[in-house]
Amino acid sequence: MSKIHFNMICALFFMAPALSSAATNCPSLKGSYGFSLQGQVVNGPPYAAVGLLSVARGSFALQLTESEGGVIFRRVINGEVEIKDCGVTLSGIDQNFGFQLKGQITDQGREVFLTEIRQVKPVVASGIMRPVGLSQCSDHTLKGRYNYITQGYEQVSSENNSWIPVGKVGKEEFDGKGCSIYEESIKQGVNFSTASGRLNYKVAKNCSFELIEAGVPVFFGVVVDSGRIMPYLKLADSATRSGEYQRVDGVSTPRNCH
Repeated sequence: MSKIHFNMICALFFMAPALSSAATNCPSLKGSYGFSLQGQVVNGPPYAAVGLLSVARGSFALQLTESEGGVIFRRVINGEVEIKDCGVTLSGIDQNFGFQLKGQITDQGREVFLTEIRQVKPVVASGIMRPVGLSQCSDHTLKGRYNYITQGYEQVSSENNSWIPVGKVGKEEFDGKGCSIYEESIKQGVNFSTASGRLNYKVAKNCSFELIEAGVPVFFGVVVDSGRIMPYLKLADSATRSGEYQRVDGVSTPRNCH
């Protein structure tokens, strides 16, 4: 073996521990995060949720909006945060249903893969959590053109608890003043259709938002990644469906908003 090859092997050997150590050097969680989850209640109906999480000094406060078979629940959960080897555990305290979120930090903290755990009425649901990236939001935060995708279920019969899968893809323009115009393609079971319309919207200071139709909130979501992405949830008794917006650009002059 040449001296050059020997030195190269030695260099690789001594570098290995450093690479291993770097792989476990994950950032901590701090500030506001938004996430969505999709899955199913074990031996039960479809499930989806959107959450707004605030993390500080090893504790968290969570505002969670859930759809269990089309029934909407809103919970406020406080708890503790544990991070080890890039794994995250968010454990609720003073909760009688054993709430936990288990996650894995990835992309240098820009994303956290999540799954939900609870002891009472357990669910199998997973999704992605991202930093909000803004100190506060307003209606003007949603200005521009967005594309969106959504997937879930709609109830076709309440008598036998029958559900059919539904998926949508579309585009929507927000005027920055509380009005949006959308066009979408819909696959509901074996049927395909298209639709378009107008919605009003309201963005809260904490960067959560509602889309409103005829004065009634029909979607709830959270602005994340500085407004580039928005996970959202359908608010309806006959649907359990979640999805995500992604911003195309900040230019928008939607028709029929004024």
